[in-house]
Amino acid sequence: MTEVGSLLQQAVAQELRDDGDLSPIQFQILVVLGDTPGEGRRMTDIADRIVYSRSGFTYQAGQLEHRGLIARAPAKTTSAARSSG
Repeated sequence: MTEVGSLLQQAVAQELRDDGDLSPIQFQILVVLGDTPGEGRRMTDIADRIVYSRSGFTYQAGQLEHRGLIARAPAKTTSAARSSG
């Protein structure tokens, strides 16, 4: 059963590369962003949701942004957050 799961993961990863030039983690990022269309998401929240290191996530998000698949922008802060810092 473990071997079948591993083979399935490899097949899916290969298909993502062949059809969309995406890594599995890049696909997961796009899925999470697609779950909330029109809403901004913090990168740290997405990294936590997909259980991926924040530095690795930043790199992958940069790759997606470079290809024009996502756009990143500084998070909007509230006046309360600015005054408490």
